[in-house]
Amino acid sequence: MAFQPCPSVVSAAMHMATWDNKDVVNVWHYNLGSTTLDSTVADAITADLTTFYNRIKAYVFSGNSYAKCVITDLRTEGGPQFIVLSGLPDDGTSGADPLPGQNAALITWTTAFRGKEGRGRTYLGGFTESAITSGVLTSGLVSAFETGIDDILGHPFTVLSRVKDNVLRDEGVHHNITDGTIHTHMATQRNRSFLR
Repeated sequence: MAFQPCPSVVSAAMHMATWDNKDVVNVWHYNLGSTTLDSTVADAITADLTTFYNRIKAYVFSGNSYAKCVITDLRTEGGPQFIVLSGLPDDGTSGADPLPGQNAALITWTTAFRGKEGRGRTYLGGFTESAITSGVLTSGLVSAFETGIDDILGHPFTVLSRVKDNVLRDEGVHHNITDGTIHTHMATQRNRSFLR
């Protein structure tokens, strides 16, 4: 696949190493504008994300660990990439039994743009049975997520759209996140492939 430039955007891929030797990755997008991506900026973006993840780690299985964050410049082909280990690994702290790997908490993100490309989702896993009661997230976890969402809203995280009408765009389009909602029921991420 040819390189697709995404003006102003860098990706931040947070890797979780699970107790059963899986690498679970959440990819976030950050509006860096014209700022040069260097190790100091990469460390700062990772710190923004670890603040979010620290809010929920009391509900994450102690055998799971946020292991690294890979920051990649999406603005130009061959742009810099940094593997950030500062402040990582950061282990979950719950000693309860882990939930099955497909169980995930779901955050939906909105932007000022009303179309499909202005909405995003983040699926987060690695939780334990202490995170749910009768299939619903505990009030403590919901509260932790709400605080974490406020942390994210304090930084220029963005929803990135690479596809329109099942066709890859010439360049990615992004919209800064303006709000986030945590869903109270566990979810399962479905296949989002546009080239089925």
